[in-house]
Amino acid sequence: KAIAGSADKKISLKEIERVSGAPSGELVRTFLSAFVEHDAEVGVATLTQAAEQNIEMPVFLKLVLVRLRAALLMRYAPRAGAEVATALSEADQEFLATLVKKKAPGLTSAALVKLLEAGEIQKHASVPTLPLELELVSLIEK
Repeated sequence: KAIAGSADKKISLKEIERVSGAPSGELVRTFLSAFVEHDAEVGVATLTQAAEQNIEMPVFLKLVLVRLRAALLMRYAPRAGAEVATALSEADQEFLATLVKKKAPGLTSAALVKLLEAGEIQKHASVPTLPLELELVSLIEK
């Protein structure tokens, strides 16, 4: 599918994202940044953008979880974090390194648990973005 959608038979990450319906790395990074920085405005706007692009929220959530896990490991178990980060793009690695250095208030194991809970709630939600919106707001309220 990706090869058929490529103009020059060299497949780029953007082409794979477009053909597969996966969210862009930038969209995932923007949401994760908003989540750990407790910025509801940006977080909800990012989820709205993802919904408008018909991105499957379970896929979006999984990509956010992978990056948040990597960031936590980079912060608390640097060797393991470096190993996990090798599976991510260079842009993701740089973003996560910056996030770890900034010591964002929401870069915690509690945030990871909140996102895992959102995944469970998501299975029953009639509004696909609602579980992530709820978890974002609940972190900010604390």
